[in-house]
Amino acid sequence: MNPSTAHASSRNAGSFNLADGKALTLRPARAGVLRVKQGRVWATTEGSLGDHVLVPGSCLQVPARSAVVIEAWALPDASAVLFDWEPALGRAAASQTPAAERQALAQALGDLRAALALAGAAAGRLAIGAVRLALCALARPVLSALA
Repeated sequence: MNPSTAHASSRNAGSFNLADGKALTLRPARAGVLRVKQGRVWATTEGSLGDHVLVPGSCLQVPARSAVVIEAWALPDASAVLFDWEPALGRAAASQTPAAERQALAQALGDLRAALALAGAAAGRLAIGAVRLALCALARPVLSALA
């Protein structure tokens, strides 16, 4: 998939839609915040060691002149992702303030929550599959005895 490119700056702050399965590369001239309002976003930031899964209400701080690739990963009740781009204001926004550090910590906690929710769902599906497999194995001798 070839992601399209958007140069986010103060001129195009606002809300945007991204269809499920589509990708977009943001290369902001200024630092800013990507905030998900609907759906899920899988985000990869240039220079970051890991990816981020953003859910409604979570956000990602994007440094100036770095690339972030976001892919829409719609939730079952939504056909598209809706997100906001909010550029930082002035030079003071470029430095890491305690509020920015709290924001980064909250973002990491949100990522962990999303990962745990996905892991819990996968563990549930695995348990159901194991139970079904065990029931099939138990039913096989009974069915062959009846035949």
